Amino acid sequence: MNANKVNLEIDDYLDLFLLAGQMGDKEWQQEIMEVLNHYEENKAKEDPVLRIHNLWLEHRKINTELIDLYRQLRQEPDNEILKSTISVLKKQKIAVCRKLYSDEKKSRHYIL
Repeated sequence: MNANKVNLEIDDYLDLFLLAGQMGDKEWQQEIMEVLNHYEENKAKEDPVLRIHNLWLEHRKINTELIDLYRQLRQEPDNEILKSTISVLKKQKIAVCRKLYSDEKKSRHYIL
């Protein structure tokens, strides 16, 4: 791994795992599995301020997507796909908010 380390999310690793499988690269798949097996403990070691910042960015992204979908829904009020997508994003937003609350609460202990 080079000095410009890129932080990937689980979905990105799963995409890479599938790509490695399509290419028949078992060694690469094994490396990806090792990263995924230690993913949570590596996230826990991440700088709390950076983690909170990234969660706020994710929250903002979800809000932007929701606003766009609601605009589309005004034009197509019977579109079930839009309604389903909105529902999924709302659940994601709740999960992000919970993580934010938890991480910000923990980070206050570091500040004191």
